[in-house]
Amino acid sequence: MKHEFTSSIVHPGGRAGIGELMIGDLSREVSIPAELSGPGMGSNPDDLLLASASTCFTLTLAAMLDASGIEVASMKVDSKLIVDESKMTVRVEKIVHNLDLMLAEDTSDAKLEMAEKLAQRAESNCMITRALAGNVEVELMSMIGR
Repeated sequence: MKHEFTSSIVHPGGRAGIGELMIGDLSREVSIPAELSGPGMGSNPDDLLLASASTCFTLTLAAMLDASGIEVASMKVDSKLIVDESKMTVRVEKIVHNLDLMLAEDTSDAKLEMAEKLAQRAESNCMITRALAGNVEVELMSMIGR
């Protein structure tokens, strides 16, 4: 089964232009980031790539934990995107996900160990991470407890 997702961007042109992105329920201004000599208004491709990668990882892990019967007390994912700008090239170098996962207090040692394995598996099974494979390093730092 194939799924199709669409977006639309209206942009006036030029490096200083500010466009409007429409995708799903999201409508957002977009521009080149200030760090790369743009206007820095709204979101930019770097923000959106990071949002896609972190959302994909988080939702993939949430679904895997649920399917495994592991009760989550809280889950927070802080992610960062590292961009290398050198000479005339700008390149996404790395994405780092910092996972803070707390499981229910009565979680068994076996389920705690399974959660650690699922976190690693979710990072590599996320469709965005797979799409970036070979081009962008994705790293997972995790703290899992109960």
